[in-house]
Amino acid sequence: MCHEDTQEVTACESLLADISKFRPGRNFPALVSDFKGETYFLCRFISPLPLPDGMHSEQLSLEQMMRRMARYVSMIPYQSDKISFAGMYDLWSNNAEFLSCLIGDDEEHALLLIAYFLQLNVPIVRLVFGESMESGESVWVLSKSDESSVGTLWNPVNGRFFRITDPTVPLTSITCMADKSNIYYNTQTETHPNRVDWSINNWRKLWSGTKGDLPTIQPLEIQYTPPDNSLASREARKIEADIKVPFLIENNF
Repeated sequence: MCHEDTQEVTACESLLADISKFRPGRNFPALVSDFKGETYFLCRFISPLPLPDGMHSEQLSLEQMMRRMARYVSMIPYQSDKISFAGMYDLWSNNAEFLSCLIGDDEEHALLLIAYFLQLNVPIVRLVFGESMESGESVWVLSKSDESSVGTLWNPVNGRFFRITDPTVPLTSITCMADKSNIYYNTQTETHPNRVDWSINNWRKLWSGTKGDLPTIQPLEIQYTPPDNSLASREARKIEADIKVPFLIENNF
């Protein structure tokens, strides 16, 4: 079931048909389905979320906090929807569902990371859709201090980050970006992050006018489960033993 205005959906489909003819073979997302099979513009999945207790530190700079939260998100296991749903569906869970299941693909990781960046008041953050040498179709996060600055691309699955000018960035193409208010399509000739013009004035917008932030379908707060330090200590000792004992046996200690 689609929860968006019929006229807007029709206009969106017409736009995507036009730009797909102009740039065939590129991934131009707009409407996505949640776990209930309900469809929304993907902008509605982008929303700030309070950080877990104990994660925020006034002693850390903004960049250090961003790295901390990227590390935190990357600790959640990855599993492609192709495995979860036998390749039949590409569904987006909200942040509460993701943190409850504690497993998801790159979209879930990217949505959680951008939620934390928004909570940290990072000036500009957007989802980035493209192709990666590591996993094919991918969703990363872009952060910028302003529209004219050199941005940083964040891989939400492993926590690594790269300047958009870095020739070693694993992303090989960028086809789309999205934030809370709009979706931006790359109709330029170039798609590689090093050669793309990142000014949104040179991207095709889903909505040409000023629409404002779309109301989100994400939860505004989440009740985080406190960490079980006792369990963590037991697991750490078990892992240490699993590594240490075979080594001692092998070396006749």
